[in-house]
Amino acid sequence: MATRARILVVDEHAQARQMAELLDAAGFEAVTADSAEEAIFLAANAPPDLAVLDVHMPKLSGFELAKVLRDQFSIPFVFLTLVDDDSTVHAASEVGALAYLCKSGDVQHHLPALKTAVALAQEVRKLRKREAGLSEALEERREISIAIGILIERHRLSRDAAFEMLRNHARGRRQRIQEVAIELLNSVERLNDLSAVPAKRVQGC
Repeated sequence: MATRARILVVDEHAQARQMAELLDAAGFEAVTADSAEEAIFLAANAPPDLAVLDVHMPKLSGFELAKVLRDQFSIPFVFLTLVDDDSTVHAASEVGALAYLCKSGDVQHHLPALKTAVALAQEVRKLRKREAGLSEALEERREISIAIGILIERHRLSRDAAFEMLRNHARGRRQRIQEVAIELLNSVERLNDLSAVPAKRVQGC
């Protein structure tokens, strides 16, 4: 059974409850928060797939909360608010909102836009995950390549022979090749640090 997308609705007004009920009926898992502080607590303990924010809230504004959700938790968000002016819409775009919706009497009108935002948020999350995996793979290859280069220089080996030496060492120690490569790089770094320390002159010499 597929996991339901989780949506956090942050709004101190009663309409937040209506929105949550509508989202639940539409197949989402909706939770509400009356303040930015409560929203941050919920985001830290059970990160939502999408946050729906009002612009004007006590203490932290919707824009300030959006930056926290974006920078600390990488949570996508949309704004659903009564504020409807060009400068505010522009500010929402600048902070990275997926959508900017103006409140109407019938919250049902916003459901299509929210469904689209959830789908977009999930795609963004997949892309970030893919990028993180690619970055990790590139970093792993970089460390292994440097370690192979060290073995080539120290032992006058071909690239294939150096890689085989690294792989055999990893197998013998039941480690990943990357782990052995990192140990080698750390050892070389420590040796270089020692070599950089000038020897103390002994009296009488």
